[in-house]
Amino acid sequence: MNKKEAEDLKKKAKNACMTESKYIRMLIAGFIPREAPNGRFFADMDKLRELGDELSRKAGMHPEETKSILEDEAKNLHLLQEKIEREYLRPDKVDKRWQ
Repeated sequence: MNKKEAEDLKKKAKNACMTESKYIRMLIAGFIPREAPNGRFFADMDKLRELGDELSRKAGMHPEETKSILEDEAKNLHLLQEKIEREYLRPDKVDKRWQ
């Protein structure tokens, strides 16, 4: 590996919040690590989680019909959170395998 490649690896690993060896192991396993999102992303995800938890809590204090609606909305929020995490945090899987 030349100096430029080493610097590029170091930068990409740092941006993904992992060691260079972990970054290389993920590439070998067929995954492309993503850059870590900024702090605002995690603050927003915490807000989503809090909303879902609050809906779940309120569902326990209401009549059955309202409870069902609140539980469904809480589930939808948690599903949205999972979808966002998949999109921004999980590494992409590469179709080609190492030969």
